[in-house]
Amino acid sequence: MLKKLLILFLLISQSKAINYIEKLRYSISNEKDRYVLDFKKNIKKKYIKLKKRKTYFCFYIRRAKLSSKFPKAKYFYSSKIVKKIKVYRRYNPKICFFLKRKDYILNYFTYKNKLVVDLFRKDIEAKKTRERRKYAKKLKKEKKFIVVLDPGHGGFDSGAVWPIKSYHPYLKEKDIVLKFAKLIKKYLEKYGNVKVILTRKKDKYVSLYERSKIAADYGADLFVSLHVDSYPRSYKISGITIYIASPKYKKYSQKMVRVFYTAPRPIKVVFEKLAPDITYSFSDDLAYNLKRYIKRVYKGKVKVKRHNKNIVVLRTPGRPSVLIELGFITSRYDRRFYTDKRKMKKLAKAIAQGIYAYLRRFYHQKTCYTKKLVYQVKKGDTLWKIAQKFNVSIFKIKSWNNLKSYILHPGEKLYIYKKVCD
Repeated sequence: MLKKLLILFLLISQSKAINYIEKLRYSISNEKDRYVLDFKKNIKKKYIKLKKRKTYFCFYIRRAKLSSKFPKAKYFYSSKIVKKIKVYRRYNPKICFFLKRKDYILNYFTYKNKLVVDLFRKDIEAKKTRERRKYAKKLKKEKKFIVVLDPGHGGFDSGAVWPIKSYHPYLKEKDIVLKFAKLIKKYLEKYGNVKVILTRKKDKYVSLYERSKIAADYGADLFVSLHVDSYPRSYKISGITIYIASPKYKKYSQKMVRVFYTAPRPIKVVFEKLAPDITYSFSDDLAYNLKRYIKRVYKGKVKVKRHNKNIVVLRTPGRPSVLIELGFITSRYDRRFYTDKRKMKKLAKAIAQGIYAYLRRFYHQKTCYTKKLVYQVKKGDTLWKIAQKFNVSIFKIKSWNNLKSYILHPGEKLYIYKKVCD
């Protein structure tokens, strides 16, 4: 009797541990395919094993069972990459993707109860990279800084929400960070010698691989990822945290150099060794510049910390990279910066100033702009004297003010346009 009860208990506990794969969703475009496996409960990546072959790859999923609705085989006629998906077992399933082509890039990740599989066409990705590098080259010729701003989450990934566990939250992290990114872009580009690239411009999910690749393709001078924190246990906790990567993840940065950079082998080896050091040492300076300017508008705690997790966006090699947690969505004080437009603008402007202060200090570039001066003609003034005073030509003064003769009258106003650098 005791043995039977023990067996029954083990069967019940085992059935509770099994995670059901309920359905397969997909979206297919010319550039990439996305396949999503929906589980009943949250799935851990450690239960998933990938095996790749030339014409197919398979996912071996432990502690899982396919629901009766899940198809045994599914054909994809519109896809340029995947021919079909076939299932070989219902318990601890083996799910195989059979391919139409060999030149593809595979990226997969788990998010809560989802396994997301992204497949990119190598030819399209190579074309994108060429176009981005061409544009970046043009910007560098114009002596412009390239800043990549990364609004976190997006699409099916809402991030932190308020009210917590609400079916219809009025505040979502993905929307807050996108608004901040657009404002920071607006303030940064006012300087004239800065071009800001956003990893996403609308509500869509961009994988961590794509976010890092955008920074690498543009050869960004720095990378800033924006997020919002949450702490449901206490609504009193607030504060902004600026995260930088820990040097203990140096080997992962070196791996990213191998993935993203197509330089000749000897150069690549040197860059592989130097890039992570550049990332970690310069990220410190960027973080403390941001802290200095944020503290001017934000009265709560502002901290700089090393992230104890292996965060992909923080180890974008060869450039300073930081992740800013823009306060806590659970804090009443911090929520004002998400709902009050005036406060949001102030914080966004402070972040833009912190970024630009770093760029000016560490890249030693001057900011030049055209200043409009108004000069009132005095008795005895001539065009020649005024031209000498402002170090411009007489013909320029005439064209700026639409003058038809050389005669000037006392009290007359002249407009002078002068290039000013600081």
